Amino acid sequence: MEFAAYGSHLISNNTTAGPTPLENTSILAGKTWEPVLSITLLYGAVLLTYASKSFNSFRQNHGLLVATHAISNLVELAQYYTHPSRYPNGSGTQVPVSSLLLCLLQVHTNFALVRKLKRGNPALVRTTYQAAGILRAAIMIGAFFLQSRTLYHDSIVIIHAFVYARFIIWLFTIRQYFPDEELSELDHLNTDSDKGLIKHLHEISGANKSLLTTPQAYTAGVYGSALIVIGHQQDEFMRKFGIAAFLITMALLMRVEQWAGDIVVGYLQGKEMVSLKQQLAWECYEIGLCRVQVVSQVDKAVRPKASKDIIEKKE
Repeated sequence: MEFAAYGSHLISNNTTAGPTPLENTSILAGKTWEPVLSITLLYGAVLLTYASKSFNSFRQNHGLLVATHAISNLVELAQYYTHPSRYPNGSGTQVPVSSLLLCLLQVHTNFALVRKLKRGNPALVRTTYQAAGILRAAIMIGAFFLQSRTLYHDSIVIIHAFVYARFIIWLFTIRQYFPDEELSELDHLNTDSDKGLIKHLHEISGANKSLLTTPQAYTAGVYGSALIVIGHQQDEFMRKFGIAAFLITMALLMRVEQWAGDIVVGYLQGKEMVSLKQQLAWECYEIGLCRVQVVSQVDKAVRPKASKDIIEKKE
């Protein structure tokens, strides 16, 4: 996810022959250090200012997942921008297996983190994250088996949506970071509740006036950043059909979530998940391909039972 498509643009267009293969394989050769430096400074600034001040409660509940997600992203970026095959006359595998594994790990943690995410407009935000993850994994798998440098670039550039999203949010709100609490767009619409009314008045009046409410800005940032990085694809197919593929994937995921939610909600009514269709819907619920309201309700029903079973086994 990056405001620095500048970095990937510099590398992808750096095709002039250099002095020697050894010099060209170094990130210090010519101007190839510039994208590395720009990305390091950009991600460092975002992580140390914006991200470090937000999602405290979220990090407390998902500490290991957040750490794994962030580290896998940063390591994959570092490997991509410093890999010898990225430079003229460079050697080595075009797409190393480690990049594929890091990508799959990042997508896995992405799904786990958004499983119960209620920020912004959950129906749009969660599906955007999931569709981008699926698309990125598919592109990286294709890049690995075809050893395509172009597809490798297209998978990596999707990570830069992280920075683009923060930039878009900054454009539409005066907030430097989001509050620690989970705040959904529904909380603002429900002005009958004290929580919704206070937040609504706080963000539309006085010195705190913003162009959009916090949930609206978050939704715009996540969705807008996804469209931007899809627009940075270099593969011929992705340039022509990337955004269409992304939107179709989102639409399919929304339909899967609706279908799975309608079936899994039966669990709350005492139904057993025994048929093939029910088991498939349950698997969708487990990985988060289900409406977030249903995920939360079923989790509350399942976890006490799981805890009771553990206690009984110990006894």
